[in-house]
Amino acid sequence: MYLTGYTDSPDFPTTTGAYDTIFGSDGTCSVPLCADVFVAQLRLKPSYTITGTVVDSEGQPLLGVQVSAGGAYQDTTNTSGQYTLADLSAGSYTLTPSKAGYFFSPEARTVTVPPSVGGQDFVGVHIRKESAVPTHQAVGHGQPLTYTLRLVYPDAREVALYDAV
Repeated sequence: MYLTGYTDSPDFPTTTGAYDTIFGSDGTCSVPLCADVFVAQLRLKPSYTITGTVVDSEGQPLLGVQVSAGGAYQDTTNTSGQYTLADLSAGSYTLTPSKAGYFFSPEARTVTVPPSVGGQDFVGVHIRKESAVPTHQAVGHGQPLTYTLRLVYPDAREVALYDAV
């Protein structure tokens, strides 16, 4: 994109040697036609987008999931579970989804732009809170009891939440 114009400012900023110092056909400037004309080429800084969809464990869209790429780059999923992170500069971004009561697979992912990328999808699994008190008792008959409480993600990853003897 080019920008053209003129100025009659005596201190118009420019780079030495980047202009012609001859005015008029005889090399003089006659008032009121004395003005500096300029042509500037503007290059817009390119920007990129990252898009994706967040669904639940049954493939249904999840509304209201915040997807963050750090800093001011974030969006909230719409009724179709879609999000768009726009106006990103070239670089790497770590996408992290969050919504109260859910954990996500993957927990985060790193994406590099350019180019703009789509298909950066997540699956959210609702964490259910049990309100019933267990009615079973385990008796070890004098032997230590060993148990492990694990959280299993949809991608078969496991996290030990509690391991006790």
